[in-house]
Amino acid sequence: MSDAQPRFWRYWVRDVVAGARLWLLHGTLRLLPTEAASRIGGFIAGVAGPRLYPVAHARAGAIVRALRPDLAATDQDVAAAVARMWDCVGRAHAEFSAEDRLWAEGRMTVAGAEHLAAAAEGGRPVIAAGVHLGNWELIPIALGFLGHRVIDVYQPQPNRFVDRIAMRSRMRAANAVSKVTGRGVEEIFKLVAPSPKAGNDLVRALKAGWTMMMYVDEEVDKRVTSPGFDGEPPADGNMTRIARLARLTGAAVVPAYVERTRGARFVVHFLPPLAATKAVPLELAALNAATAAAIRRHLDQWFMLLSYRMG
Repeated sequence: MSDAQPRFWRYWVRDVVAGARLWLLHGTLRLLPTEAASRIGGFIAGVAGPRLYPVAHARAGAIVRALRPDLAATDQDVAAAVARMWDCVGRAHAEFSAEDRLWAEGRMTVAGAEHLAAAAEGGRPVIAAGVHLGNWELIPIALGFLGHRVIDVYQPQPNRFVDRIAMRSRMRAANAVSKVTGRGVEEIFKLVAPSPKAGNDLVRALKAGWTMMMYVDEEVDKRVTSPGFDGEPPADGNMTRIARLARLTGAAVVPAYVERTRGARFVVHFLPPLAATKAVPLELAALNAATAAAIRRHLDQWFMLLSYRMG
């Protein structure tokens, strides 16, 4: 047997053991009250995150200093802001175990539903342009409860066990929306992974009246470069894809984000729509400005603080 073979089996066993632990953790969290499960996730991330990811932890502090000097008067202030970020990230991942019950428990409120209604006036397609704030997974859930049919563009996780946990959570949430709205899951939620044919599928769905959900602060090769906090929108990425789809379908673009207000309680914000037609393209600068402002305002709740690259 070659050296590569035992090494492969060793890595495979380690992967399976880690996955089993994740499943056990989330299964246990699901049995707990929502607030307790969320708090445990925040505690674990707060203790383990800085130790497991020291480079990302240091980078997060540097970004806080650059973007929110009001949170960086002292080193202790920076450390506190980054600690709040770790707490929020840990809570969001633990809340995969409870997302299907957050609406029913009254833990989600919506601000700006009137902006969605204005965007969809006359049957116009809508694109929700989200960012990874608070618990970002709640944007499509809120859209579903507000009566929208949602096609959600998601990025598969590199860890197959994390990906399965996330997918199972999304399906449970879709079932919860289905029970309230009285429509089948297939009639209200679709998940689309990036692929060469995804663009055509999204155009057809938007023209058929579905609301598309896409995040502008996507991670590519472990780097996040969007939005541009210097006022310049990125030259490529999801922001430009949203603009292209808006131009092709005449969709209105609604910036959206989730604010964690206290523990496992949230406000899902929908901002005023950004108009676009086939003749008048979406102003990328306006979308960049809206999303960058939301992130800057709640920088200590931004998941991508760990992998954002400035400049």
